[in-house]
Amino acid sequence: MFPKEPLEDDTKWQCEVCERQVTGRQASLAQATLGRLLSIVDNRNILQLERFLSQHQQVMPSSNQIVIEVKCNIIRSYGHVKGYLWTGEYTV
Repeated sequence: MFPKEPLEDDTKWQCEVCERQVTGRQASLAQATLGRLLSIVDNRNILQLERFLSQHQQVMPSSNQIVIEVKCNIIRSYGHVKGYLWTGEYTV
């Protein structure tokens, strides 16, 4: 969701996919709820992080702060988590 008029305090927020509109308060509540859901995910567990993205991709655009945070945690985990350890070898 993005604000229809970003410079207006009381602007509606609109989904870029389905065009549904909500108030700023509702958008803020949705973001806070997603943040709380993310707080129970183990940020070192790649499968949990990927599942979180998959389960919530309908309500979060790729530019969403939480999406970016989860993707950064996934990238950071590659090479450092058992099952995804970097061996120093790279083949194409």
